[in-house]
Amino acid sequence: MARGFSLGILWLSPVLISLGVVAYSVSLNAERVEFGSKRPGWPIVLAAAGVWLIHIGFLLGPWLWTRGRSTMALWLTLPLSLVAMAVWLYFAARFIFVAPKPDATSASQLLWGLGLVGCLVAYVGPIIVQVNAQEIWVHRLVRQPAFASVMAGLALVAGVGASLSMVTMLMASGANSRPGEVSLLKKQMLAVALVCAAGVATGVWAWVQGRPWLGAALGSVPVAFVLALLAVMVRLQS
Repeated sequence: MARGFSLGILWLSPVLISLGVVAYSVSLNAERVEFGSKRPGWPIVLAAAGVWLIHIGFLLGPWLWTRGRSTMALWLTLPLSLVAMAVWLYFAARFIFVAPKPDATSASQLLWGLGLVGCLVAYVGPIIVQVNAQEIWVHRLVRQPAFASVMAGLALVAGVGASLSMVTMLMASGANSRPGEVSLLKKQMLAVALVCAAGVATGVWAWVQGRPWLGAALGSVPVAFVLALLAVMVRLQS
């Protein structure tokens, strides 16, 4: 793979991710203003910062790759890419098999399709480039003991980051909610916090006991819970 083309993909990934984060944050803020919320927009900024922190591997990918540290870049991006692909498959299935809402326009459907293609490029492109640079297969990488420890640490960080972002989003959603909805949001935030605490505590315990893959699995439980909660919320609103 040509060096210039590879570097272009590595730079395109953080650009696409940053554009997505900014666009979604602007959309959330526009909805907040439209509904007449008087509260400050700092929760949206905090959530955006959390999303950027989770994607630190993609943001640093070009810098690491040009300095011959493509293995580190791969370790920092592979776990989140796997999670992102699971989410991508869910939304791609909805886009293909679920009929659009009656008020959906062709322009909005086009934006959805472009967003799915952009996510695929942003999350899969860097993995292909980094694996090709190493001239190794993923199954050989998994056998390395250090990789298991890195996966455990990243899973714990991803669990905490996903939980914080979800709690922040739920807090922002309560700005114009009715009392009954606010009570439900509080219960959801409590559930996210409890699952995060349990996942991190058991994940750290397994990691310390010399079972990093079990620690990675347990540390990923909060991420799976947040994704499931998001899927339920999207389903109820559709």
